[in-house]
Amino acid sequence: LYLADLKNRRIRMIDLATQVVTTVAGNGKKGLPEDGSKATESPLVDPRAVAVDAKNNVYILERSGHALRVVDANGKIKTVVGTGEPGTAVGAALETQLGSPKHLAIDGENHVIIADEANRRILKYDVVQQQVSILMGKGASKPNRGLSKPHGVCVHADGTIFIVDTGHHRILSLKFR
Repeated sequence: LYLADLKNRRIRMIDLATQVVTTVAGNGKKGLPEDGSKATESPLVDPRAVAVDAKNNVYILERSGHALRVVDANGKIKTVVGTGEPGTAVGAALETQLGSPKHLAIDGENHVIIADEANRRILKYDVVQQQVSILMGKGASKPNRGLSKPHGVCVHADGTIFIVDTGHHRILSLKFR
């Protein structure tokens, strides 16, 4: 079980069999981690959510850091999405701007799905192409559904993406054919 330890600026893993808690990322200090540095010795800005893909890459979404970071199997951390500044640009992953991203999930193809709260949209980070696209919300052509404060995303085994839109008091489902 992975969790974002918000106040301590760390990502933790709990082995449910042994009940041992280990730190995966963060040294408790606030700051930008240096790409390629040891994750457990690196500061984090504001770790808000965490998800693990099928290759055991640990993705960390930083709300006020406006970035998505990853810890690889060697325990090294790097920024994979975001400039660190809020904004609305979308495209090349490291040129994409996030606006207080709130939550993330991993789909069946190891893409990272991001609830980009302040920008009122759901994004998809394609790890292989290193590109970000808008799936839903502000800036999407179809489906053209307005979002207000998307706070959560979950990907079901069949590929359906569930979106918690707290500003509209609803849960939406998004399925691609």
